[in-house]
Amino acid sequence: MPDPNIAFVTGANAHYFMLLCQLLRSFERYCPDQTLYVCDYGLTDPQAAFLRNMGILLPRPRTLAKNLHPFALKSSLAAYAAPLAVETLVWIDSDCLILGDVTKRLTQLVAQHHSTSEFVSLAPDSSLFQFVQRWHPLPFESRLSAMNIDLSLPYYNVGVMVLRGEDFLRRWQELTLELGEHVCFEQNALNLMIYGGEVKCIEFSDERLNLHNAALNDVSVRESRGDSVFVYDGDEVLVAHITSSVSGVFEGRDTILSYNGRTWKGFMRLLHNPILGQLQTAIMKSFFQSHFAELAERDILH
Repeated sequence: MPDPNIAFVTGANAHYFMLLCQLLRSFERYCPDQTLYVCDYGLTDPQAAFLRNMGILLPRPRTLAKNLHPFALKSSLAAYAAPLAVETLVWIDSDCLILGDVTKRLTQLVAQHHSTSEFVSLAPDSSLFQFVQRWHPLPFESRLSAMNIDLSLPYYNVGVMVLRGEDFLRRWQELTLELGEHVCFEQNALNLMIYGGEVKCIEFSDERLNLHNAALNDVSVRESRGDSVFVYDGDEVLVAHITSSVSGVFEGRDTILSYNGRTWKGFMRLLHNPILGQLQTAIMKSFFQSHFAELAERDILH
């Protein structure tokens, strides 16, 4: 039975709508007892109406300034999720593909830390040094230097995370806006909070809760009791986060899907791994056919 004090949330704008639908279908497939809510970061009216009809849309709060970058909106998660009235939020980026029951694993993590009033739990990406050397994000670099942070420490990825604490979430939004727009600025703000001691960080014990970069190319599949289990380095992968700091992992491009004489056009990130690529095709075909009438009714199709 779902924990009433935990909500699973993602967010997307109009450009990411097709990617979002891939996430929704994969989430429904592997986590059928849970609901994944969607923050509106700039969806078209038909897209928003489609999600509203599904009962999963979290409208943009009126208190937020206009023309905010999606990363700034992401840091405003508490404002979006306020109507859900839960203690703990689980965030999943809309460019993720669910490969197993991630909600069960993360619910167990929350239960282990039920007495912790404020925390964030997430996976490391690289080191702070590697990130800074690659992108040279001056506002982030300056803060790290002023705080005398050891750059050999992990740089955390906010693609999948568990968050709890009203004050912490409010401060994350404030610091994100304070830093200003630059590469991954909402992610940088959260890293600064972790190393500044403003929030307790509980590192995921398993990177397979947020597998990304070149590791996605090495995901394979094995059969277990009649089910397909996706594995990396021998262990089950629960979330494939379709992002990478190296090339050769995925291709981001406009995609056209056809069914029943109609077409659906949208942006996708298509994985080069043939096993995951085949899953993406099956997931999107299933979503398109299952929701064909609603997509057509909302004039989302051509």
